[in-house]
Parts: sequence; C-alpha cells; structure tokens
Amino acid sequence: MAQQLDELVDRRLVSTFVALLGCILRHRHNSLGLLLSELGGKLLGEVHAPAGTKRISNLLRSKKWSHQLIEQYLLQQACQQAQQLQQAGQTVLLLWDESVVEKPESLRSEGLCAVRSSKARRLKRI
Repeated sequence: MAQQLDELVDRRLVSTFVALLGCILRHRHNSLGLLLSELGGKLLGEVHAPAGTKRISNLLRSKKWSHQLIEQYLLQQACQQAQQLQQAGQTVLLLWDESVVEKPESLRSEGLCAVRSSKARRLKRI
C-alpha cells in the first residue's frame, strides 16, 4: 500500500499516512472519537501538535490520492487471500457485515447509506 502511495504522492505524505493509521488504531475510542488536533499531538508529540495537525490536513487535502486507492488495495489483498485458500483446497467464505456507517448530522453524505437510528430520524425532522 505504501509503495503504491509513494508512486502517487510525496514521500512525506506517505510516511504521515502510515503513522496516522498507527495512531488511529492505538488511540481510537468508540464513544469519544478522535479530534484532528488530538491526532496531530499523537502523531508528533504534544509539543508539536499544530505541526502534526497540519501534516494530517495536507494528507487529507492532497488531490493525488483518494479513498478508492485504499479500497482497491483492500480488495486486491482479499482476492489474493481467497486465491491462496482455494489453491490450498480450503473453502473460502465471505462474511456479510450489515453494520451502517452513520453521519446523522448531515442530510446528504456522499458514499454513505441510509441511516436507521433514532438520532438520524430526529435530525431529519425539520
């Protein structure tokens, strides 16, 4: 993944991407989430939080890559794993996850499905 990004984006952004993923996995909190400024502090240390936040912002705003690159990479990895299992004579199963990514505060969120929660229903009433 990092090699594919390295071909498209500046090396500093790629290292920021890899470090950011590690920070998100280590410090995520289900109910509280993470703010961009907190991530910046975790990325470079609390003393350099503004610089870390700016690095993350530059990564997210870069026009040279998109979420589709990550989706393609994950699909490619899944296909390779399925092929290896098939060649080994094992049965390949696909698990269907019906969890919903929800952003109820906005009425129209690109790429997200319809929301079923009570909070979203309440916010839809204008």
